[in-house]
Amino acid sequence: MPEKTFMDIEKSFEKLKQEMSILHPERDLENLKSFMHSLSKLPGAIKKLNDVPKDVENIVIGLGEVFAEFEKEGPTAFLKSAMFDMLSTEKGRDYLQASSPEDYKTLFDTLEMPQTLTID
Repeated sequence: MPEKTFMDIEKSFEKLKQEMSILHPERDLENLKSFMHSLSKLPGAIKKLNDVPKDVENIVIGLGEVFAEFEKEGPTAFLKSAMFDMLSTEKGRDYLQASSPEDYKTLFDTLEMPQTLTID
């Protein structure tokens, strides 16, 4: 959700409104520029909101597929589907794709590091 964008707009508008003075045109100009800059981010933020219905639809469809597979194949279907989604790189996803030893270390923050990764 574009909450930060809306907060930035509100903050810059309040500053402009509170500090507006005919005696300080340079400050007013800077405040106006700041307000206009924050407003310029609004179309991009709103565009992201347009994705929400499609995202919800994809979630519902995905859950339907998982539950159908669960009924057909049993409880391991959910784990298999979750593992596939985590390792899949289609559609730009790269969850758990490590390309360096440091990447592997971050994957094991909550698990014990495999001994093969501790050997130089």
